[in-house]
Amino acid sequence: MSTSRFLVLCIAMLVATMVTGCQTVKIPSLSANVGRPQSQTGGAILISGSNFLANHTYGVGIFTTGSPRKIGDVSTDSAGSINNVKLEYGCQSSFVGAINVEVYELVGSNLGAGIAQTKTDRDACF
Repeated sequence: MSTSRFLVLCIAMLVATMVTGCQTVKIPSLSANVGRPQSQTGGAILISGSNFLANHTYGVGIFTTGSPRKIGDVSTDSAGSINNVKLEYGCQSSFVGAINVEVYELVGSNLGAGIAQTKTDRDACF
């Protein structure tokens, strides 16, 4: 590693420590399981997660390769967890394999910045 890269890394670590006040930074995590019913016309995804902001509402979107499609909102509890929330949605296409599920900040009622992302545990419709 070059001296300049090492110096940049040290400065970045110092700044991160100052910003977090020497506390452990918890990165939000997310899981998405395909729920029932799952058919050619409708799907359901069970979402769980942790380390989000407490008592906060987020948007949930699904996508394969393009822009996300909003399928609903979820709220966290006082610990910042999403506890097995079921979101049902209409399918726009048949089963496409595992799909991406992402939790977003809301800007009004629209999806804003992505917070955490995962893939469904098995094939789902989109």
